[in-house]
Formats: sequence, structure tokens, C-alpha cells
Amino acid sequence: MDERKASVDDGLGELEPGTRQRAQLRSRVADIAWTALCVVLALWAV
Repeated sequence: MDERKASVDDGLGELEPGTRQRAQLRSRVADIAWTALCVVLALWAV
């Protein structure tokens, strides 16, 4: 059988608190949420 070793994860990497990617994450998620909302409202209006 195929045995796989569990990779050791020492944290979130680039998404750890205080990193540039972590700071941009909130605005990126908000942008995706607003886009999804606008698409749903546009489809509902049709």
C-alpha cells in the first residue's frame, strides 16, 4: 500500500500575522464578497 509521510507544517507561511499577504487578505476577501453580491443582485434583477 502507499504510505505517505505527513508533512510538518510550521505555521501559515506567507499568511502569518504581520506579513504583507496577510494584510491584503481582508481587502481581497471583501472584494470577492462584493463582486459575488453584485453578480447575484444583477442575476436577480434580470
